[in-house]
Amino acid sequence: MINEEDLIKIGKLGKPHGVDGEVAFVFTDDAFDQEGCDFLFLKIDGIQVPFYIEGYRFKSAAVAIVKLEGVDSIDDAKRLQGIEVWCDKSFASEEEAAPEPAEALAGYEIRDTKLGHIGTVTGIDAQTENVLLFGVDDKGGEIIIPLHDDLIADIDDGGRVITFDLPDGMIDLDKAEAITD
Repeated sequence: MINEEDLIKIGKLGKPHGVDGEVAFVFTDDAFDQEGCDFLFLKIDGIQVPFYIEGYRFKSAAVAIVKLEGVDSIDDAKRLQGIEVWCDKSFASEEEAAPEPAEALAGYEIRDTKLGHIGTVTGIDAQTENVLLFGVDDKGGEIIIPLHDDLIADIDDGGRVITFDLPDGMIDLDKAEAITD
């Protein structure tokens, strides 16, 4: 039996990525990236269930695409959406915890492939399955964009720029909603 006192919560699973069982993982600690950390624990129905990490790659400073053993289809991945992710405390960062996702992307420039510069990231809401990026445009208007892989064209951590390929009218709609609220 796995004792939860030996584990630390390091994030939450998001939406499936592709059709082979990969899933977006919004993390608050990169403990899973430590050598020897082969398992993540998912809290399913109040029980910590170990999953072997087959592979992962970083999508941004706060999101990784993870492939877990036994999660081999989009349906398997959908069942894990919103599940808390834990790991052994011994792998958790002791010196400095990784920033919360809202802090990790805060200050990044928001760009669109068609519109160019849109604004600046102020935070992220990862409390639900639909992760939202919040920002502010140059006039102080609120920007809300779903933080979804299909909309992200590029993330440049060095230049602190996140580029989206947004559907036409999405930004105008968000600004109109911000003005009427």
